[in-house]
Amino acid sequence: MSSFSPLIPDELVACIGAGRDPTASEVSHLAERVLLDGAAERSAFLWGQLPADSVERRLCVRAAHLALEGDDGAR
Repeated sequence: MSSFSPLIPDELVACIGAGRDPTASEVSHLAERVLLDGAAERSAFLWGQLPADSVERRLCVRAAHLALEGDDGAR
């Protein structure tokens, strides 16, 4: 299932529409989009350059979990 709007990520439509948990790939893709949409002046390659334990990456992954699952995955 895909979104009818470029403003709504396909991952949101797929997970919420089907009532299922997101895959790791969907969380990662949405987290990357959160980072890039929130910092449009930055390079599109920034996500691949961030260390796994960077604050920016962790915050974006939490935001993606919150959007896709309704919680931040911090259990």
